Amino acid sequence: MGKKKSGQLEKAMIAFLLDLINGDMEKGSKDLLAVCKGYTRTQKYVLGMRPFCTLAHELYCLAQILLPEDVFRELEMPEYRNFLAEFVLWRRVNPDPDRSLWLGYPEELEVLNRIYEAPPARMILWQPQLDSPHLRPKERQNWFVHGVKWVDDYVDELWEIGVVGEHEQSI
Repeated sequence: MGKKKSGQLEKAMIAFLLDLINGDMEKGSKDLLAVCKGYTRTQKYVLGMRPFCTLAHELYCLAQILLPEDVFRELEMPEYRNFLAEFVLWRRVNPDPDRSLWLGYPEELEVLNRIYEAPPARMILWQPQLDSPHLRPKERQNWFVHGVKWVDDYVDELWEIGVVGEHEQSI
C-alpha cells in the first residue's frame, strides 16, 4: 500500500481483512469478489485452462479459520471464473490434506525425497555496508536476502534434523 497508486487488488484485499475484523460479511463478500476481479488484471497463473485466484482462496480459508461458524456462513463465495467453488467444498471436507510427495525419486536418490519433505528454508535479510559513512539515510531502509548465509544455514539445519546423512556427504 506504500505505492503512489494502489491497485484494485490491493485495496480489495485490505478491505476484506478489515471486513473480517468488523464482522461485516455482506461487505466482505463484495470485497472478496473484488479480489477475484482484480486478480485477473495482475496475475497470469493458470490451473489447467481456468485461472485460479490463489489470493481469494487464501483469504476465504483465513476467514474460515478466524471466524465463528455462524458468522462465516454469512460470507458468500464469489461467483467468478477464477474462484473454484468445487475446491472450497473439497477443502471443507479435507481441512488438513495429505501433503506427502505424490511422486518420489527412486531409492538411489532417496535424499531428494527427504529434502522435499523437510521444513522450508528461512530467508535471512541483511543490510550490506550498514556501517559505511557513505550510505545515505534512504539506503539504510533497504534490506536484501543474504544469498549465501540462508543456504548455509538451511544445509546445516538439514544435517541437524537428519534429512541428510553421512552417505550423502559427497552429493
